[in-house]
Amino acid sequence: MVLRITESWLDAPPALLAVSGEQPRSPARLAQHRAALIEAVRRITTPGPPPHAG
Repeated sequence: MVLRITESWLDAPPALLAVSGEQPRSPARLAQHRAALIEAVRRITTPGPPPHAG
């Protein structure tokens, strides 16, 4: 799952990239997605019970 998440942005279909705004692969945009990716992977791989909703 983690591997697929890391590849997903670069494998996005051209139509998705076209509607994602200007410069979808700019350094700033990639940094934003990298930060989100790191947080998602941290949440997936950190042991422990899931956070409680509420």
